[in-house]
Amino acid sequence: MTVAPNAMASVDVNSHPEFGVRNSQPEGIGRVANVGDLVAWNNLGRNVVFAHQEWQQVAVFGTTSFPHDDELSQYDLDVHAILRLAGEGEALVLVLNHLGSVLGFDEAELVHAGRLQAGNPPLESVKLVQPAMSTSFVDDVERTVSAGARLVSSRPASFLEGGLLVSEPVHIGFGKMAIDADTALEGWGRVTALYAFGENGEQLMAVGGEGRTTLVPLVDGGLGRTRFEFELPIRVAGFAWDGRLLWVVGSELTASPVDDYRWEDLRGGRYAGVDPLNGQMVVQGDLPDDVAWGNGGVPVVMSQGCLCAVGRTGRLHWLVDPGTSRFVSTASLAETSLGIGHAAAVGDRVLYGFNRGGYRLYESRSRYPSRRA
Repeated sequence: MTVAPNAMASVDVNSHPEFGVRNSQPEGIGRVANVGDLVAWNNLGRNVVFAHQEWQQVAVFGTTSFPHDDELSQYDLDVHAILRLAGEGEALVLVLNHLGSVLGFDEAELVHAGRLQAGNPPLESVKLVQPAMSTSFVDDVERTVSAGARLVSSRPASFLEGGLLVSEPVHIGFGKMAIDADTALEGWGRVTALYAFGENGEQLMAVGGEGRTTLVPLVDGGLGRTRFEFELPIRVAGFAWDGRLLWVVGSELTASPVDDYRWEDLRGGRYAGVDPLNGQMVVQGDLPDDVAWGNGGVPVVMSQGCLCAVGRTGRLHWLVDPGTSRFVSTASLAETSLGIGHAAAVGDRVLYGFNRGGYRLYESRSRYPSRRA
């Protein structure tokens, strides 16, 4: 692993924690998401921020249903997913929290709220928003993706048989108290990673777990027959699609399961580039030992066709040669661990933060184009 002195240093991005709820939640970033023309992130226990892709402030949601309960207000603003659901002629930005509360924000309203001057606007011009719809789903689901107007989610760890939930369509006018869902891949085991992508006009769902990955098509609002399944000696934590290969990443498997709160025990891991047409593993290799893995975290992303792994101390590792596992790394941001990494690729930039690193976001731009296998 080579430290690159000419790598673009990470720069601070204002995460806007000044708005929202106050409770005893340790300061950190819960989720970072690229949702169409917007970027969104969760300041844990505090708020959800929506911004344009140049980090212009757009709008902030920062209220809780439990203003007089410290613990519940923390869970209420502990976001597990920020997604874009596309229906007929409308789009929702959906926020799902630890308690299973689902808030839907009108994408058009959020974009309109962003008609602000470039840069950080004065506080009086920041728009505080409320959801256009509110409902509920299953609580404590760690992995959720959108498939058109539906949610596809891992089942909570309490459902020992594992598998997936596939919801009914959700839209702005959705008026039910709770979202119905069908079970899929029941008995498959605990799902630790999910990813929806398209290949030759077909919508596919990549499902990852302990030591294995499955690829299944999305058909008529549900999952079709499994296309293939393969084994990898990792706890799969994420996927990325570069237009040709499906990239699978995860931490090393341990002899005994690692508790969700012992994220520092998750180390190393591997990556693999897989051809989704036949399941052939085209390339694979080792990841750096310090990747900021953790339950619900997204510490490895694809930026401009290049894998980028976020390290525990804020160091970024760019995979410049997949065939030899050669990484080019930036300098650390801290001397000790910042916790679980949450990152999103936005064009040629990576926006990232940590669950124990304070209400701080960082941006880094790739200078290392991928050398495809």
